[in-house]
Amino acid sequence: IWFFFLVADDKAGPTGFAISVAVTAVLMYYRLSPAFTGTTSSSPTSTSHPVPANPLTETHCKDSTNWHTLVKEENPLGAFSDEYKAEMLWGTYRPQAYFGLRSRTSPDFFAMGLMWKGNGDANWRHSAQEGNDSPQQWGWQQHDGRRFGRQVIKDGQAELTTVFLKPEPDKRSSWSWVASIDVNTPAGSPVDWKMYMANGEETSADIPTLKLTPASSGDKHGTHVWKGFSNHFGHFAVVFDFVTHKGKVGSKVQSCANEAEIEKAVLENAQTSGGLSVVSVSARFGNKKKNSQTRVNVFFVPLDSADADVPPVPPDTEVQTAIQNRKQAFHAKFAGTFGLSGEFDAKQVSAAEFSLSNLVGGMGYFYGSVQIDGKSSSSQVEPSALFTACPSRAFFPRGFLWDEGFHMAVLARWDYAIALDSVGHWLGSAMRQCTGVPQAGGWIPREQILGAYAISRVPDWALSQDVGVANPPTLLMALQDALAAARKAAKREKREREAKHGGEGAGSSGGGGVGSSGGGGVGSSGGGGGGGVDVEQFAAAAVSRAEKWVKWLEMRLRRNDLSGPTVKLNNSTSRTYYRWSDRKSDDSRLHPNTLSSGLDDYPRASRVNVEEEAHVDAASWVAWSHKTLSSLLSSSSSSSSSSSAQELDARANVVVDMLQKGGHFDSSVGGFFDLGRHSENGKFTTAYVFRCQAQNGKTTDISMPMDQRGPPPCPRQFPKPLYPLGDGQGGMLMRPLYVESAKRPYRRVPRLGYVAIFPLILGLLDHDAAQVLLQLKFMKQHLLGPHGLRSLSQKDKFYNRENAPGDAPYWRGPIWMPINYLALRQLHRYRAHSSAAVKELASELYQNLRTALINTVLGEYSKTGWVYEQYNDKTGRGQKSRPFTGWTATIVTIMAEAYD
Repeated sequence: IWFFFLVADDKAGPTGFAISVAVTAVLMYYRLSPAFTGTTSSSPTSTSHPVPANPLTETHCKDSTNWHTLVKEENPLGAFSDEYKAEMLWGTYRPQAYFGLRSRTSPDFFAMGLMWKGNGDANWRHSAQEGNDSPQQWGWQQHDGRRFGRQVIKDGQAELTTVFLKPEPDKRSSWSWVASIDVNTPAGSPVDWKMYMANGEETSADIPTLKLTPASSGDKHGTHVWKGFSNHFGHFAVVFDFVTHKGKVGSKVQSCANEAEIEKAVLENAQTSGGLSVVSVSARFGNKKKNSQTRVNVFFVPLDSADADVPPVPPDTEVQTAIQNRKQAFHAKFAGTFGLSGEFDAKQVSAAEFSLSNLVGGMGYFYGSVQIDGKSSSSQVEPSALFTACPSRAFFPRGFLWDEGFHMAVLARWDYAIALDSVGHWLGSAMRQCTGVPQAGGWIPREQILGAYAISRVPDWALSQDVGVANPPTLLMALQDALAAARKAAKREKREREAKHGGEGAGSSGGGGVGSSGGGGVGSSGGGGGGGVDVEQFAAAAVSRAEKWVKWLEMRLRRNDLSGPTVKLNNSTSRTYYRWSDRKSDDSRLHPNTLSSGLDDYPRASRVNVEEEAHVDAASWVAWSHKTLSSLLSSSSSSSSSSSAQELDARANVVVDMLQKGGHFDSSVGGFFDLGRHSENGKFTTAYVFRCQAQNGKTTDISMPMDQRGPPPCPRQFPKPLYPLGDGQGGMLMRPLYVESAKRPYRRVPRLGYVAIFPLILGLLDHDAAQVLLQLKFMKQHLLGPHGLRSLSQKDKFYNRENAPGDAPYWRGPIWMPINYLALRQLHRYRAHSSAAVKELASELYQNLRTALINTVLGEYSKTGWVYEQYNDKTGRGQKSRPFTGWTATIVTIMAEAYD
């Protein structure tokens, strides 16, 4: 604007000045108008509601007090159409609640949630839990990710059905969405019910109030209307339609500081100052003498102004008809996308629908700051938004980087636009060079715990993210699969247009579904829904950001000490190796964890020194990421990448050559093994746990073997011995301990597990049929069991060894779906290998493994109604978290054999 004032200088004269003022006025009008800012409501008869602006295209960080703009670049999220953003504005984006809705806006937002308590129960249900603290069954039966989700909750004698529904995209509606809740109770077992609304901003002290408008006296049943205002979508009303309830309805208005305090505000009447206005509506459902069914429909209605009349909402008959139509549309789309009905029965297909629906229904929209714990300083990234799936709504309701690659690889087959949306948010969170944390440039946090509600579900020690810690780059797999699905859909749509119009209008405007908001034709038989994104624009921006991430990944995984031990095995010498950097010798476990690898307690070298170790999976991910980035670059028409596909392939080949010839591979066994100082002849024993203290008062706990004489071996940083710890039951706290032998040569670490086959399952050995065959034999001999590929062979000395008291074996035997999924992707490819021996064995392994996994996952679902985090390699029983419909949802693509 100031530019136009500047041009009105002496030479321009009065006329030039007048023109500049006029143009400035026009620009100010458009800049400040609601249409430009997107802060007003749309009319009650419009279905296109304003949406929040694109996330920042600038990346910021904070050192001690100041924000620093680091870099400006194209944001992948800018490729999404306004129609798509409007369609995705509302959803079940609070996965940590049993039934939680929110707007995809930040920092201010509108949220809704359900609470209930059965007759005689001590606690209210609200935040999702597992085990004895959860209902006996709950989860999404159908969820399309855009307009519809239906969940059944069986809790004691009560059964609740929660539905989220938006109007059809081609119909003009006065409402944006409806939440329909059914509560079925037996005679004499009432349910106390609360539905709350929260509106405002966690970081603001300004409370936007919601005003109560009483129901009109002519209603046959109770209708309660609340009005409010949002900076993002203007004035609105929330209408509670108690369809079958004739009893008393209560309500109260409170405020709280953040989303984590809503529950306390509603249940304990604990009002705190802050930016959230909270309104709760409560009732008791049930009948003393007979079974009862109570239904409440809650509508969100945009208004033109605070004084506008609230238009009438649809009758319940229309709502229930729409729900049935959406259920049928979901079933039809699922059948068209995955085509399971020919091989599987109705119950098995239902299990697959449950798995997909809970993956989609586990998508959350989070806003907040990542807490960084750098080696040189502590900082905090500027608040930002993340749209991501969650591994488990009950136990891991937040974003995990390496999990998300598997999540979106599945979702890419269902709705590629949503998959790209998530990938774009994750890539958009990559840090650039930052004052105070210079090593963070290109880093993506492996966990993103954003916002007070997410933070409340995580222990303090797990909140901070280390900028030096890398994570497997599986997000590239999701990006590749989603782009492939989008381009395939664009070609299919082009063929359909040509067939329909005889070639007229065959050009595809918008790069594969630009502006399409229909979710890929829900209910059609084509499957692979998407739409709403300019695919090539997204690809160019995403590949550019992915390249920076891959470069950072190699830098962080490459061993710093290149002058360290030179490996002379297989008659080869190499000095460039890769390792995970977060192993710590003082983590007080049987074997130090390697959390950054994703394989947590998978056993590595007995002597911890990350600058001497070389990890097969780390090197494999580096090679794979370069190969995958090369493929992405080759298929992207306008990427601003600084590397060529040929350069990336060449770099990948160097790393693969190191894996094959640098000492990792043992041809006598057929496996690739870590390198490090290792004592294979050590012994397992039991140790006391002793506490030691530093001069500043901080403490650490160490393990002291029971047969060791003398004072406790406290480390130099904590020299003062204090006392042994008790187990809380009157005895001494004991830990398992691996005592090394005197000799710890630099050698291969012969663990017979997942790591040994990483070059195979990441497709790095295609050029070497002999090595592929040896890897397949290793897989068959050591890992394949009746329920899938076990994480550690039963012949391995660390098989099923617990890492600490109560710390059950995690990656030391149980079956994990992500690794099995990667294995099946490659076995499927190797079935067409040019080598007859490879082809034959790969085909055998593929069929046996696929059958084992399907029988295990679906068998447990049939018995328990749950999908699990891992499965017992001997019995096939589900273990650990449930429902775990993160990467275990890959069972859907395995059933469909949809790997490409």
